Amino acid sequence: MQDIHITFPLDQLEPMVAAFEAQFAAQPEEVTILAWGCSWKQEVGCLILEWMDEVDEAFIQQLTADHSILDFSVYDVPCSADDSLIDPYLPLC
Repeated sequence: MQDIHITFPLDQLEPMVAAFEAQFAAQPEEVTILAWGCSWKQEVGCLILEWMDEVDEAFIQQLTADHSILDFSVYDVPCSADDSLIDPYLPLC
């Protein structure tokens, strides 16, 4: 499971959320919009998406090419199925 955190100008928040909702409407079991809003310090729009597997490389290329995207980061979501984690409060992946 991987999450991706995306930042963009705050005035693009509503259009960006709507665009990603439309883009992933056909694959809700694969990609989920977890949260969106405004960052505190820089006051930029932010959006967090979650992939059940790995973030699609074509989507990473899409974000890289989109000049309205300020930045993004992809990270693995730890889960209790990992041998290195023994936290009873984490959900199974």
